[in-house]
Amino acid sequence: MQARMTGILLGSLALLCGVFSVSFAQNDPQTLTMDEAVRTALSGNLTLQTARADAAAAKARIGSARAAEFPSIAGFGVYSNSNAVIIPSSVPVTIPSGQSRPRHSMTVGMVAARLKVYTGGRLHALVSQNEALYDVALARLGAAETQVSFLTRQAYHSVILSESLVLTGEKSLDAAKAQFQLAQSRFDAGTSPRFDVLRAQTQLSEAEQNLIQAKNQVQTARMALNRLLVVPLDKQYKLTVPAQPDAKTEDIAALVSLADGQRSEILAARAQLEAARTGIKLARSQELPQLELMTTYQVLKENSPLQSSGPILSAMLTVPLFGGGKTHSDAQEARAVIDTARLNLDDTRRMVEQEVRQSWLDLQASESVEKTAQSRLAQAEEAHDIAVVRYKAGVGTAVEVADAIASLTAARTNMDKATSGHGIAYAALQRALGRSIY
Repeated sequence: MQARMTGILLGSLALLCGVFSVSFAQNDPQTLTMDEAVRTALSGNLTLQTARADAAAAKARIGSARAAEFPSIAGFGVYSNSNAVIIPSSVPVTIPSGQSRPRHSMTVGMVAARLKVYTGGRLHALVSQNEALYDVALARLGAAETQVSFLTRQAYHSVILSESLVLTGEKSLDAAKAQFQLAQSRFDAGTSPRFDVLRAQTQLSEAEQNLIQAKNQVQTARMALNRLLVVPLDKQYKLTVPAQPDAKTEDIAALVSLADGQRSEILAARAQLEAARTGIKLARSQELPQLELMTTYQVLKENSPLQSSGPILSAMLTVPLFGGGKTHSDAQEARAVIDTARLNLDDTRRMVEQEVRQSWLDLQASESVEKTAQSRLAQAEEAHDIAVVRYKAGVGTAVEVADAIASLTAARTNMDKATSGHGIAYAALQRALGRSIY
């Protein structure tokens, strides 16, 4: 009996351990790489969903414009039933008592087919215009994807930076605690003044405050990233530090040429210019004749057996004679729209070139800043070690140690920011080139 109870208890304990282990495993934050974050954002970002819906609507308008080039078929039907009889007023009508007027019924059915044979090029121009506007929508979608990719990478780097600043803050707090303990022990031994203890306490309090702010910044950065990913704002991820981008120098002229050929904003401006050019064709089509064919087949039943009219073929030719100058005005407007689109394209190309050149310069500068930060950090670490050794030996002062701790904290912070800034600068250059996945 005792062995059985022991087995039950052991089994229950094992079950509880399994439950707790599963619970802890489920609570472990999901690992998320930068590339995974970008793919998640590109698949679910609300701004991109709106851009995709706009592109789908633009594509549907192409089909609507092309439908006008095909025949249209429609059916009509009318049925009436009445006891009213149309009789000339000069004819006397006598209806016998107890009888009603004869009822009159009529059924009419008709099928009509219409085909626009010639419209002066209007239908073709409408199709071309909607195709160009679809290209505009696709280019704008590409621009939105590039921007969302950059913002996601920027937010990812911000989370990594804020987490690094927390580690820096913890190291500074540990150093401040160690200095406080050392100053307190030297004061207790009578080898250091009370000032050293107060100075160490002040620095310890500052380190604690800075660490609290750094931890708060981590949550703020995480919420910004989660918003781009369209996930709950309090969702926790375990981010991985991305590898540093390739530092090889690319020719700036080649980069400008690359951006000119693939940047979505330029592609959208070019497509907008093509759409504007179709306005001239649409305006000129108003001056040209239009030919339309129509065939009908009618069936009639009126108080008699079914009757058929047979197929009837007709043609309608419309020749514009005078429109009050509307065609001329529309053509002038179309030419003005073309000029505006051409100027917009030129301005967009110049803007993109400026962004590429500026991003390239920022990347070069970030590489130099990162190297300088590395040297400064090494110097600050050495200076801190020397200051601590001097203070322990009684030849240094608490002020020297405090200054060394502050300099080391600043050097670590600058190193973290320089590393993050280098990654963001590289992402900015890729955005300027029109790349969303790389």
